[in-house]
Amino acid sequence: MMNRYHRILRVSLYAFTASALALPGAWSTATAVADDADAYRMAVIQNRAAGRHVVGGEFERAIDKIEKRTYLDDRFAARNNLCVAYTAVGRIEDASAVCDAALDVSRKRVQGDGLTRGERRRDEAIALSNRGVLRALAGDVDGARRDFSSAVESHGDLSEAVHNLARLEARANGPTSAL
Repeated sequence: MMNRYHRILRVSLYAFTASALALPGAWSTATAVADDADAYRMAVIQNRAAGRHVVGGEFERAIDKIEKRTYLDDRFAARNNLCVAYTAVGRIEDASAVCDAALDVSRKRVQGDGLTRGERRRDEAIALSNRGVLRALAGDVDGARRDFSSAVESHGDLSEAVHNLARLEARANGPTSAL
């Protein structure tokens, strides 16, 4: 079962805006484009580290809040949400560094951290999938493919990683080869 702290954003190559849509269940979605099939999806930890600002499209506000705090209680959520916010505002170099940091934190979690093995693997898959979106938007198709594939291998139930990999492959193999 998915953690209630996560919320999904859909990222378009051409636009990145968000508006919350209430969906049944633990996961909810914010959408960036009218054609959902044409959007990458990024996961946000909604109830932590300015996640509600990221989901609400207040990316600069989220960045400001996260950068001013240390978030020792949840370094993964802070780095993950900052990765999404930086990606949303086009700060690619900053996003790259913090997406890598989110992945690093997710991999260094150990037993006794209050998370199950499945939750730790889910967080790793989220970090990989989010970094894959950043790479796809930056034109690194091979890097994005590796990240999406690793996310699916790590936690096959993360539908966003499955969706992102399928979207990347469809775009890469399509007539325009546009990502």
